[in-house]
Amino acid sequence: MKTFKWIFCLLIPLCFTGCLTVDTIKTTIDIQDEDKPAVLTIRYEGLSSAEGLLKDVKKDFNYLIEEWQGDEYLLERADEGILVRDRQLLIEDNKINSVMIGLVQDLDDLYDIWEQNGERILMVEFDDDDFELTETNGYLLKTEKNRLIVWPSHIKQMQWTMKRVFESESIDKNRPMMLKMFKEYLKKNPK
Repeated sequence: MKTFKWIFCLLIPLCFTGCLTVDTIKTTIDIQDEDKPAVLTIRYEGLSSAEGLLKDVKKDFNYLIEEWQGDEYLLERADEGILVRDRQLLIEDNKINSVMIGLVQDLDDLYDIWEQNGERILMVEFDDDDFELTETNGYLLKTEKNRLIVWPSHIKQMQWTMKRVFESESIDKNRPMMLKMFKEYLKKNPK
C-alpha cells in the first residue's frame, strides 16, 4: 500500500540534497473532468540551507539552481507520474520559494487515495518528525500512526499544508545569504 512518503520523495531532489530544507510545503490537487489529468501544485516556502560552512551553503544553492533549470528534475518527476508544466523559483517576503505545477493522470499511482461512500480519502503516513500536517480544506482524522484527510467526493480541489516543526539557527542564519546569492544570480542571468 502506498503511503504519504511520496511527498518526501519529491522533497529529496528539491529540498533535502545536501542540507537544503524548507519551512512550509503547500499541496493542492485540482480534480478535472473525467479522463483529464489532475493538476498538482506543490509550493515550497522558505528554502534555505542548514549547512554550517559557506562553501557548503554555496553547494546547496548551486544544486537548487540546477533543480530549477535542469532536466533531471523533469525526468524524475515523469518517472513518478507527474508531467511538470511549470516550475518557478522566486522571491516573496524576503524568502526563496518554489512552485511546481504538474499534471497527474492517475492519482492512485502517486497517493494513497481512494473514494468510498461519497468521500475521497487520503492517507498521510510518515515517520518523519521534521514536518507536521497543519492545514487542510478537508476533514482531518488522526490515529496513533496515521492521518486521514477526507473530502466529500464532489469537492474538486484538495489542499493541505505541512510545516517544519524544528528550529535551526543555521537555517535562519543562511536564509539571507541564500537570498543574496539568488538576487546576484538573477542579475547575472536575466530571463
